[in-house]
Amino acid sequence: YSIVERFKVPLIIHVPGMDKAEKVDTVGAHIDVLPTLLCLLGIDNTDSVMFGHNLLDPEYEGIVYELMHIRPGSFITKDVFYMHSEGGINSKAYDMKGNRIEVTDEHLEMAEKAIKVIEDCHALLDADDIMTD
Repeated sequence: YSIVERFKVPLIIHVPGMDKAEKVDTVGAHIDVLPTLLCLLGIDNTDSVMFGHNLLDPEYEGIVYELMHIRPGSFITKDVFYMHSEGGINSKAYDMKGNRIEVTDEHLEMAEKAIKVIEDCHALLDADDIMTD
């Protein structure tokens, strides 16, 4: 298996009695399961902050900012698997077939955004300020 294949895990949701079957080909993570399930159940959760995204939302761009399995700053999109290194010097990028591709300035910019998003999430959790009134 290539490094990319190790991160490809299908999510299958079965809703008894639901007549509609749909295949959605997008990138997501564990954090996206709750917003997706709430959408399927017709529940609008506006009373709290959710870090994940509804995978059924056609406007969702499909990006995962990695934190647990590879260095922060790494990300996965529908086209790129990017493994960040300190300072970006030894970073690696792969297409979704596992072929190594050139690291671009766009990858480095997205890595900075990934780090910022993770820092913002940590700040909200540290402040214990994720519930709204």
